[in-house]
Amino acid sequence: MPDLIDQVDVELCEDGRTVLFIGHTQHDDETFIASVTLPVPIHPDQFLAADWREVRNLHWRLH
Repeated sequence: MPDLIDQVDVELCEDGRTVLFIGHTQHDDETFIASVTLPVPIHPDQFLAADWREVRNLHWRLH
């Protein structure tokens, strides 16, 4: 994770297979994003965002 990221929000996308990571920085105009595509969909009730915050080795891109 880039050193500039202060907070990470994790969202399950509408398709149930894509997990979106949003890395917030101190600057409103600098946001990093990363995503993971899962082999099978996850039901939103089973998605635990706190567990996903521990994922490492993501390919972060400045958005």
